[in-house]
Amino acid sequence: MPLVALVVTGLAAVVMFVLWVTTRSELDDVRAQLDAIEEAEAALPDLADVGRRHLGTTGTINDLSPEHLSLTFYAGDDFDALEDLLDELGFSPAVIDRMGNTRALDGTQSAEAPHVVATWTYHPDDGLSIVLERTEG
Repeated sequence: MPLVALVVTGLAAVVMFVLWVTTRSELDDVRAQLDAIEEAEAALPDLADVGRRHLGTTGTINDLSPEHLSLTFYAGDDFDALEDLLDELGFSPAVIDRMGNTRALDGTQSAEAPHVVATWTYHPDDGLSIVLERTEG
């Protein structure tokens, strides 16, 4: 009888060890996935922060959040601040020029930068209206 108890105890120990190793490996995988998600999230721009830093009192901020920024620029507003904001978000100088040269007849325009999509329109009475939206890709 003691030999059976010893074998059962040994098997139980082996099973517990295998379960522990498997669980530990799965936990490490989950931690790695969470770390990757956090890194990807940290790489996304905080549009509210970027908007506050660059725009100050120029233009009119209509809606502000980490994922969405809506603003309006009028003739006489400091377009350099908008250029700096768009440059920080990764928009090319060509996109910045397109915004500055948009006419009312051009309708809604759009462009992409890493993690941000911009859409804009221009009307002589309403100014240059821009919406920036954060994207995952």
